[in-house]
Amino acid sequence: MLKPYRRTTLLPKRKQQQYCIGTIQTLLRKHSDLGPCCSDRQFARHEHIPIGTLRGWLKRKDEYLQAVKRGSNTTLDGHGQLETFSFGADLVQFMDCVRDIKKFLTTAHVVTWLKTHQKPWLDAFLDGKPDQDRAYKGLLGWCQAFAHRHGFSQRVPCASKKTQAELQATRAEYAKVFWPKYAAYDPANIINIDETGVHYDMPPRRTWARIGKSSKVDKQHSNRVTAVLAVRADDCPEELFSVVEELPANSTCTCQPLDVGVMGPFKAKCRTEWIHETKVTSAAEKRLAMVQRILKVWEAIPSAMITRSFDKAFPREEL
Repeated sequence: MLKPYRRTTLLPKRKQQQYCIGTIQTLLRKHSDLGPCCSDRQFARHEHIPIGTLRGWLKRKDEYLQAVKRGSNTTLDGHGQLETFSFGADLVQFMDCVRDIKKFLTTAHVVTWLKTHQKPWLDAFLDGKPDQDRAYKGLLGWCQAFAHRHGFSQRVPCASKKTQAELQATRAEYAKVFWPKYAAYDPANIINIDETGVHYDMPPRRTWARIGKSSKVDKQHSNRVTAVLAVRADDCPEELFSVVEELPANSTCTCQPLDVGVMGPFKAKCRTEWIHETKVTSAAEKRLAMVQRILKVWEAIPSAMITRSFDKAFPREEL
């Protein structure tokens, strides 16, 4: 009886080569320039490409040449799990229409579209989360993943006039000047004031834009109000106020109590509250909705947060 043959050496595995979209586009254009008389097999041999790979590219030639994805990507759109909702095409059309007229396209605009056209789906999505904070973050993540999946990217401008070390030094120096002048004052007489813009759609800090296309927007700022906030060092909100001391220039992120520990949570609560509001259309209704939102969120700010913000902005231990 013959023994089964068993190979003593393993054949080397074929090395898989990945090609980025930019390389594929270059090779396809080169193939097109050679004309119809060019042999696919000869071209593949000359460019060191498997003939099967080249023929696969040629079948999807138009898709590759029209792709606007980053050239370093290795796949076109459409891979992975299919979307389980039916309104994806309508939402993409809305996003393209907004960008075609060079308007801000933010995640908030996508949420507004969902509130207007897909309210049952949105309610079911939010009800499936354990709390409002998780629901808000989950919805933002869903919108961002949807935009990335359909060829949009976010453009985020960011600039700072001082380094973090310089800001910390400015805060320490300001605290040394501030407390000798005002240490004898009752905390109820130490008042901090700040203003912030509140947009009805909360807020256009960045915009979605098609990859490879312009991210320019017009300069209209409609549906916006300015909220002036004032707090006392004894943690009580103040209705009638007066300015007692100017802050150092270009250092509000470390020396402004409202900026240090209150404004961030205030804006976050405003964005969370906006999701649950009923959509309105007229300018008067939007102004009223923004005022009511600001008042509701401001009343919900805990007093301990205000006290901590003063301690952080004006540290006594650094005297």
